[in-house]
Amino acid sequence: MAEENEEVFDFGSKKKKKSKKEKVKDDEEGNEDAAEATLVGQDGWTQGSLYTYDELLERLYRIIEAKNPSLGTKERYVLKPPQCVRVGSKKVAWVNFSEICEMMKRPVEHVLQFVLAEFGTEGSIAGAATTRAEGQGADGQLILKGRYLP
Repeated sequence: MAEENEEVFDFGSKKKKKSKKEKVKDDEEGNEDAAEATLVGQDGWTQGSLYTYDELLERLYRIIEAKNPSLGTKERYVLKPPQCVRVGSKKVAWVNFSEICEMMKRPVEHVLQFVLAEFGTEGSIAGAATTRAEGQGADGQLILKGRYLP
């Protein structure tokens, strides 16, 4: 029964190719059209003055300032320098770490990963239950393993 219900697809014969004579005629007609076409605006064109890089850069900044004033002028803020304190003989505490992260408007975990990757060391944020019980710093301090001078 399954064999009787199968549909037979007929895709037909292959498409016939153009003969070489027809191709040559089509190419000749295309060349005649190209020969008749002319470039527009080439006759009256003259080269203007050359600008220096500085002039172009100033022009770009003026245009940006005119079109989007908030993009051209950015707010600059000054960060406080890090306050580093030695904790024992093998650790250093960055006291105002969380405060600096807030000033930069970045999450503490993200900045922590960056700092640890750049220093190539281990570290943690003080404030967990174990560190508070031991008395090693307050919340928001970064404790780095190693000897780093301020």
